[in-house]
Amino acid sequence: MRLHILLGSARTAALQHQHTLPRAMASPPSAASTGTIERGTPFDDAGPQLSVVSYNLLADLYVRTRDTRTGDVQPWAAFEWAEPADEVLTWAARQPKLLAELQRAKADVICLQEVQFERKPEAATAPEAASEAASEAASEATPEAEQLQPQSGPTTSAAADGSGGPGGGAAPQDKKQKQKKEQQQQQKKKQKAECESKFGLPRWLMDGLEGYAAIIPKDLSGIAKRNARVLCAEIPIGNAILYNTKRLALAGNAAAAKKLQDTTRVGVGLKGLGTLAALQPTTFVSVHLDAMSEEKRVKQLGGAVEMGKKMGIQNLVIAGDFNVDVVPGTCVAEMVEASFIPYIPTEGQVAEECKASLRLDEGQTPSAEHLKDWEALRMSARNAVSDGYRVTSLGHVTTGPTRAAYDHGMTEGPCVSWRIDHMLYTTRTLTLSGAWQALEGDPEAAAAGLPCRSAPSDHLPIAACFSIGGTDVLPPNVAATLEAELVELEAKHASAFNAMKGEQLVAMNALQTKEANAAAVAAAMADTAQVAEAAGAVATDGDDSAAAERPKKKQKKKKQRKEVSEEFKGMKRTHREAEKQVKVTHLAERTAWIESKVGLEREHVAWVLLSDPNGWVESGKR
Repeated sequence: MRLHILLGSARTAALQHQHTLPRAMASPPSAASTGTIERGTPFDDAGPQLSVVSYNLLADLYVRTRDTRTGDVQPWAAFEWAEPADEVLTWAARQPKLLAELQRAKADVICLQEVQFERKPEAATAPEAASEAASEAASEATPEAEQLQPQSGPTTSAAADGSGGPGGGAAPQDKKQKQKKEQQQQQKKKQKAECESKFGLPRWLMDGLEGYAAIIPKDLSGIAKRNARVLCAEIPIGNAILYNTKRLALAGNAAAAKKLQDTTRVGVGLKGLGTLAALQPTTFVSVHLDAMSEEKRVKQLGGAVEMGKKMGIQNLVIAGDFNVDVVPGTCVAEMVEASFIPYIPTEGQVAEECKASLRLDEGQTPSAEHLKDWEALRMSARNAVSDGYRVTSLGHVTTGPTRAAYDHGMTEGPCVSWRIDHMLYTTRTLTLSGAWQALEGDPEAAAAGLPCRSAPSDHLPIAACFSIGGTDVLPPNVAATLEAELVELEAKHASAFNAMKGEQLVAMNALQTKEANAAAVAAAMADTAQVAEAAGAVATDGDDSAAAERPKKKQKKKKQRKEVSEEFKGMKRTHREAEKQVKVTHLAERTAWIESKVGLEREHVAWVLLSDPNGWVESGKR
């Protein structure tokens, strides 16, 4: 059973733009022991602290655009309070303000959501072709089409009954289907490559943020096709990360985490330069989590944590639009260190969060099955940050509400506020120094709703600065000793296993030789007996000349199946048992070795020497 958090009005899954909301905040959280900074205050781009901004820009394509399936503007895109539209909603009014906010921040890392990518000049199509494509997309737009499920062709009667037609075999049909499938795959790859080369970061960001490099999704084809069908505009929208190249440089194995990148989750490994040189390699991930399902959110955040592991980087910052608050009792909160959660939820509070996720009516309560599934999902979230030998301890930047709109299902005010934008970070090297205020510092915007004249998006940006340090470094001689121990253990296991296999091979060959010799002796004796029998038959029938002259029909010798002796079967069973026992012994020795390491030594083994510590313990392979 899947649990879904329905955070607002029903909406299509075809659009990545998600603005349905959790319950409104009764009061904004405090900034606890960290400093509260006025929103928009510039960070020191020459100092020793790391600064990170996260901002959902509200893509222009998602503002009062008509959905081709309904012909109406979706409720989440209406922004009824945002008037006059020319001053509040139009891109001409909003874009300069968005750029000014990003420029003024002077952040080291900027995590963006709902970036509306632009077609590169060299890939621009003729107006006629673009118009034709839009018309075709509109005519074909159906609820089923948005699923993008590949449709298989009709099944022929020959393929259905396995006869394969007149030829009596299915091979020609199978070959034809295989060729068709390969052609479709090649065409898909070609279209994907073309789409990847067609779009890039919008010019206003490229030109407006000098000194930054950008990381964008490699594959923009899926969201571009969805938007073409649903909104008549083949424009991809997704996440991006910008980083200051004077203060940060690429780090980690980006190729290993490539499969985890998509339009709603983009990551990059970075290390500090100059006055920021103390920053160890850190993975930064910009996320835009699902608006409807807590299960999907947990999976998406788990993918962000896994991205750092794949890159071989222990330190992590995750920032973006979570589409849910991080409060005790929710599943997402289980991924945060206990010290950052204000209280331990009671069973009743957990049940309330489960009820909220299911959107039950006031008088309804979650069933025992609902609560069981909810607890299993909370456990899954905990396991996402602690998979055995690698533990990712995540702190939570305490911010205020970042979204203001009419309450659920309402078409008029007053506006209420929600906290749905968040930033998580590993506490081993980063210590939170301060964070920008949100709507708690701008009561006029909270009352007016977002966007408004003072806020150009339907989200406020969140931002934080961190002091760097907080962890010791493993001495080089200790690191060298650990690597030598690992190599020695692997060599010992390889030697023992190979020696055992060699002994088994010798025993097998000896038994096969012995059985082959015995078979040869038996065959020779059988041939001698047949010769004697044939000689006796000739003497008995010597007078029957007619029978002797009659040609005999040659009979084909049947190929006899080679019988496997019981001794041979027994030897194979013994060898399998021996192999199993050796593997069990080696597994225990690898487990004991890695578990004997603690603190910095365990971290070095799990994050530096082994790309997959759990896999290494199980198989001995790295």
